[in-house]
Amino acid sequence: MPLLQAYWREGVLEFPNPMVAKLHLVIDLHFADCGAPDGYGHDVELTLALAKSKRGCGISWAASTSKSWGTEPDEPAWRNAWRVQGGPLLTDPDLERIVLRDPAKGQALELGRIGYYFYDKVIPGARLLGRLEDEDDNPKACCFAFTSSRTKSWGWKYGPREK
Repeated sequence: MPLLQAYWREGVLEFPNPMVAKLHLVIDLHFADCGAPDGYGHDVELTLALAKSKRGCGISWAASTSKSWGTEPDEPAWRNAWRVQGGPLLTDPDLERIVLRDPAKGQALELGRIGYYFYDKVIPGARLLGRLEDEDDNPKACCFAFTSSRTKSWGWKYGPREK
């Protein structure tokens, strides 16, 4: 599973059994503001149910539980039921990203080879752009990762976040 190798190396991926992958992700909603990893966000425990097929190893379903931090009062934990976009094969050496969408909550999660993005207020069917919105952008055409965690913002790069 080439795409998930970095997650495994960084200690945020585990396999409780051969057909289930769990990722423990930190979504730092403040990171985009001057790179300060001290704001607010949520911890995500993402479960991917794996499925074998003649073509390789895919994802049959995905769900997550999230718990906010850095907000007062703390928000209650919530769940996402993710739709896996495009039927990615985890055994494909050319797989660059996995896109998960939860239309009921208007959220998306993009897992890439070098990091991940979390999107909020996602317009159904919109393109996902892993960057901040520019003044020349059309917010109706795509969704921006203003709430993002990727590469330098991966929680483990900064060490454990104090509880």
